[in-house]
Amino acid sequence: MQFQQLEEEQEIPHYNEHQDQQTFTQNQQIQSEEVKNNQENLDQAQPSPHEQNSNDSSLTLQRQNTVRYEDARRSSSASIVINKVMHQIYNFLKLALTITLIHVFSSANVTSQYQKNEKEWVVYLLKFMAICQTINFIYSFLVAVIGHLSCCLRHQQFIVPTILMNFAAFLFIIYLSILGIIVNKGVEAPKDFESNFLHLGTQVCQAFAIIYLLIVSCITMCVCGILYQHGKKEMLRGQLLQNIKAIPYGNFMFSEGRDCPVCLATFEPDEQVIQLKCHQHHIFHQDCLEQWIKKGNLKCPMCRQEIV
Repeated sequence: MQFQQLEEEQEIPHYNEHQDQQTFTQNQQIQSEEVKNNQENLDQAQPSPHEQNSNDSSLTLQRQNTVRYEDARRSSSASIVINKVMHQIYNFLKLALTITLIHVFSSANVTSQYQKNEKEWVVYLLKFMAICQTINFIYSFLVAVIGHLSCCLRHQQFIVPTILMNFAAFLFIIYLSILGIIVNKGVEAPKDFESNFLHLGTQVCQAFAIIYLLIVSCITMCVCGILYQHGKKEMLRGQLLQNIKAIPYGNFMFSEGRDCPVCLATFEPDEQVIQLKCHQHHIFHQDCLEQWIKKGNLKCPMCRQEIV
């Protein structure tokens, strides 16, 4: 009895062969699908031969462009350095030539008052040129050596002193040019010059002084003319703004509504408008026509006749 009761309590599971076969088949299908998916992912991740060739060519082109850029940058840097060195050599040669001319003209032995005046003026002019060239040489050298100096000198606080220095040099050159032209006014020229080189140098400097004064005179007249025309235009503009009078649009009798030719907005009866004398239908908003005149336009926006 006890043995039978134990057998009933410990039920032995029944083996189902058909169910195990179905489970095995499902596992095989799942594994095959996983293998297929992995293969598809590998195919997608692996580029085709055409794509591989295009990628290789793009990488090669990118490397070539990088190499070309580096070569261009190096050549550009080298050319900049060479240009700076050549510029410094040119400035140095100019300064050396000026100093040599100062020494040559200063050592000239002359006794006549005519050539003494020439010698004094030429040496004075060359000394001023040597000072300007020295400042230019030092500045160029510092800019070449210390790259940040040019950025500092372009700062706003250096603009006014630079302008004042250039203007002072400009005025001093004008003074020296005028002085050179009249250096021997009232002095009789000798029959035989003691130093022909000094006399020739003086004549060359006087010729450059005359050319410089002519150029300055032309520029000054052009600037004065531009300022005069601008002032005249400003005066006419002010007179026009004072003379034109605005009236309400409702005072006009038109069979149909009209638009302002400037802003293209329809006139309202209570708006202030201006009617020009060139044509009875040339009517504009007061604000539109005043802005038109303030911008420097002194002609009618429609027929281009002078506004009177």
